Amino acid sequence: MIDTKFWVILTQPNCPYCDKAKDILRDMGINEFTAFDITEMPALKYFLVQQGLYTVPQVYKSGYRIGGYDDLKLYFGDNYDGA
Repeated sequence: MIDTKFWVILTQPNCPYCDKAKDILRDMGINEFTAFDITEMPALKYFLVQQGLYTVPQVYKSGYRIGGYDDLKLYFGDNYDGA
């Protein structure tokens, strides 16, 4: 079982890959995650830029960055059979 307590997604409105990343988590049985909209939280947008990250989603687990949508699919590897 995957620990579901510490998943965070940095997102923004009208972002299809953000929605897809959330769908991957749900498909993997992770229904408890926190999504932060960077357009409503300038400090998070600044955080991303300081890290050299300019796209969303950015997915974190227990404080460690997994990456964007494609990285999240790779993270789950063969365990994820979605699109």
